[in-house]
Amino acid sequence: MKHILGAIRSLMILLALTAAAAVGACAWISRQGNAAYTEIHTGDEKRQVTERFNMPFSVQRSGEGHLAFTNDLCSKPCAQRLWFDNRFSLDTQAWSFDLDEQGRVVGKNAWASP
Repeated sequence: MKHILGAIRSLMILLALTAAAAVGACAWISRQGNAAYTEIHTGDEKRQVTERFNMPFSVQRSGEGHLAFTNDLCSKPCAQRLWFDNRFSLDTQAWSFDLDEQGRVVGKNAWASP
């Protein structure tokens, strides 16, 4: 019986540590993303955006919608929209950047759901 209780206790500790690590990772990515977001301005190049975020991103092309955060289409002057998701936030936080035909920022948004 002590062996089973010890195993359950170890499992509970492991689960608590895993949850704490996930919350910590979410907070760290949120802080990094918000800092990068404030450093990016209209006219910056795509390369600058991707380097500042330094995380995976998805591309929304002109005329396409994005189901997770908005139904707004990327339309002129937007040629493509870059999405950076805080993957630890379970689809509740993201940052997007609208780029024109020359690959320069023409708009940006920070997205968060309660």
